[in-house]
Amino acid sequence: TLENLDDLGQVFSYSYAYLSRLFTRENGTSMMRYILSKRMELAKSLIRNNENLNVQQIAEMAGYADGRYFSRLFKAYSGVSPSDYRSRTI
Repeated sequence: TLENLDDLGQVFSYSYAYLSRLFTRENGTSMMRYILSKRMELAKSLIRNNENLNVQQIAEMAGYADGRYFSRLFKAYSGVSPSDYRSRTI
């Protein structure tokens, strides 16, 4: 399994820096921003469709071990906390 983006570089026998530049050139955004957006969109979907899941469970399902860190990232990304997002979408 891949533990981090450096592992991804090793799989393809390229450095992370090279893969990152290539990804940015092809997609118009960095790998980290892309991954963040995918995780946050997954979290939004989980919040909208699973009112029985708490923030910690959603954080873990989106790839974050720390629910508080996830909540800060979610708020920075979406402008509202996970609980406010839930109350607005349900």
